[in-house]
Amino acid sequence: MDPLLSLIMANMANVDSTSIVFDPFVGTGSLLVGAAHCGAHVLGADLDYNLVHSRGLSSRMGQKYRKKEENILNNLKQYGLESKYIDILAADFSSEYIKKSFIFDAIITDPPYGIREKAKKIGNKGSKINPEINIEEVQGKSVHFVQHIKYNLGDIYLDLLDFASSHLASGAKLVYWLPIYLNIDRNNKSFEEMKQILKEFIPCHENLYLRCFSEQRLTQFTSRLLVTMIKKSKIDVQGNNFDELNTNNKNDKSNRTENKKELLNQFRENYFSPRK
Repeated sequence: MDPLLSLIMANMANVDSTSIVFDPFVGTGSLLVGAAHCGAHVLGADLDYNLVHSRGLSSRMGQKYRKKEENILNNLKQYGLESKYIDILAADFSSEYIKKSFIFDAIITDPPYGIREKAKKIGNKGSKINPEINIEEVQGKSVHFVQHIKYNLGDIYLDLLDFASSHLASGAKLVYWLPIYLNIDRNNKSFEEMKQILKEFIPCHENLYLRCFSEQRLTQFTSRLLVTMIKKSKIDVQGNNFDELNTNNKNDKSNRTENKKELLNQFRENYFSPRK
């Protein structure tokens, strides 16, 4: 992530020295560096065990394996921010790996889009797990290799909103990037029309308000939205200026959620499809 964009995200989340900030798709930790620069204490998580623990192949040209010192803590040390580091977890975001009583002051993240490689979660590729298997009996007889299965983009973002609903303090912010594919003629659209079209891609949650969003164009057909959402207070304050994305009609809400999920799931397919 570009350092300036990391700082912008921390600023959108109103991060300060009293904040505890979490990134559930931490990667190399660039977003945490921006948050720590603003004074926050930071922690994150990622499914890639090798990335978290500085193991495996390196992405740098001319370097085969990652060096031991290539980790997020040392990234923070370069800027004198090591005192802001809490921890990095190797964890599967699709599972409940943090107690619901653990509350964050902000969540900033850039989930995987499935472009360079498919987004994954832990699962079983073969038959269903047999609940009657006694783990103690098979322990020591075989080695278990963790299996990864496809993690659809729509599911990632719906899970992200559920996670934020459970782990954000009231009034705290979720700031994230959302990739979209849009094959339309923008020249014939007004600013307000484009705003409504882009807004249709943003997933909704009953406990979160949409505060604002902005677009970064990537190619002729693809772009990504920087979305800021706010955790509702337990008691709603009348007369607020936030765009509320939920509805009182449960059936309508469910249909809208499925439509948005399908739009997001189509991103990777549209990205790699041939252009006409």
